[in-house]
Amino acid sequence: DGVLRQAHALADRVGAASDMATRVSGKVRKLEGARQKVQEALQRVEDALDVKRCVGGVAAAMERGDYETAATHVKWYREVAGKAPVDEGDARAMEDAARRVEEHVHAQFATAVRGRADGEVVRWCALLEVLGRADQGLERLLSFTSEAMAMVADEAVAGLPHSVSAQGATPFPDVLASVLNDAARRIQSHSATARRHFLRVRGPSRLVHCVAAAADAAASRVLRKILTDTNLLQRAKALSETLDADPVATRVAAALARGDPATAGGGG
Repeated sequence: DGVLRQAHALADRVGAASDMATRVSGKVRKLEGARQKVQEALQRVEDALDVKRCVGGVAAAMERGDYETAATHVKWYREVAGKAPVDEGDARAMEDAARRVEEHVHAQFATAVRGRADGEVVRWCALLEVLGRADQGLERLLSFTSEAMAMVADEAVAGLPHSVSAQGATPFPDVLASVLNDAARRIQSHSATARRHFLRVRGPSRLVHCVAAAADAAASRVLRKILTDTNLLQRAKALSETLDADPVATRVAAALARGDPATAGGGG
């Protein structure tokens, strides 16, 4: 009986402790829920204050010509605006600032293209990605790269002497090397930007494919110039016609084609 009474007493104490733990646990959950609500409210207030600072930050950055910072402010605002309510006046001011940043980026890109300023072109294309225009930024970068390489090839061809055959040795290897060196330089200089800003839209692989295609077209353009100026195509055609008219030469060519050097080297 004594053991049974002790067991009942212990069970009562454990039950009481359990009830208290349940009540405490419920209060803890309520407190945690209240804390989360307060935290969310504080975050919304902080975001609202940050939006106001962001609007001023864009204007200040543009005024001092720091468009990287201005674009970063715009990117941050667009991310926050999708998660929390934004004051209507702040929203209008920020969208107006974003529009002005984008207009400036487009204008500066066009200026850089006209001046063939590779570094500036890359800079403004990268900023289009920061502004949420990754596809457009990459397309502009690839288009400029292709056109710039074509211009390099045109200049190389224009710089060749009018009659290459008069030089004694064809300058084709040197010209082709300059074209391929230009291709290698562009891949090296643009790869970091392609990885950092355009990885999501396959920037690195598309850059390599673009440069390879442009280099192939440029090399073909130079080769056509060399073949034309040295009359190699005409000479090859004339040689072919001569061989067709010469029965001995025709027999030798046929024997060589059959893999019969003995007949090819034999007399009439």
